Amino acid sequence: MGIEIIPSTGRPFSGLFYKIGNIEFVNYVLTCNGAAMYEYKSGKCIYEAPVPSERSAELVKELSAFDISIDAFINGKAHKSKAQEAMIDKLDFSEDMKKYLRNTRVYVDDLYEYIKSNSISVQKFTLNFVRDENGVYINRDKTAEFLNRQNDISVVSGGMGNLEITLKGINKGASLLKLGELLGAERDEIMAFGDSENDLDMIRSAGFGIAMGNSEECVKNAAYAVTLSNNDNGIAAALKKYLDI
Repeated sequence: MGIEIIPSTGRPFSGLFYKIGNIEFVNYVLTCNGAAMYEYKSGKCIYEAPVPSERSAELVKELSAFDISIDAFINGKAHKSKAQEAMIDKLDFSEDMKKYLRNTRVYVDDLYEYIKSNSISVQKFTLNFVRDENGVYINRDKTAEFLNRQNDISVVSGGMGNLEITLKGINKGASLLKLGELLGAERDEIMAFGDSENDLDMIRSAGFGIAMGNSEECVKNAAYAVTLSNNDNGIAAALKKYLDI
């Protein structure tokens, strides 16, 4: 029918769910909350809007004072300081998620020095937090307060209590419309599905934004419609209902 199906994720290109590779009609992917767009089969980056290198190094230095887990997404891969590898086991994640993190990170001696000495721009930062004995995320509020005082970055949560940082104005919604321009698709020809806070801009930007049934309330409130949950094939249900396919 000439419809492009485009996965959009907060993950780096190297962290895309492996089953996407088995879907022959996926031609493009949005990664890092829209900070980088790729031709899926060739792995070619066709658009990128990273945090500049000097600012990236500065952020790592400042954030390191909070004793939190820091991942920097660079050229489609997630990078992490070797000293922080052990922190993955302390995160309140499933074993599958911890395994994913361990196996997809590029470990460097010191993330700050790596970015600074190589003048590296960062597509996105992901910050994760350890819980205390009462289940409260340690240093999350302090980190959020610090980040919200910065006027050159955008900060959202992609779930599991994390915080995700991109260049100001860069989000899934803006990049979805940018890709629409490249493909000749108008805003009202774009349908988007999402479930978490980092999907909000995409839901609002698309001509037809649909929240999954298991979405956060903020996403449901922003959407044109709500479909079934991901466990109930919600995207398929919406496509049948609204596109009559």
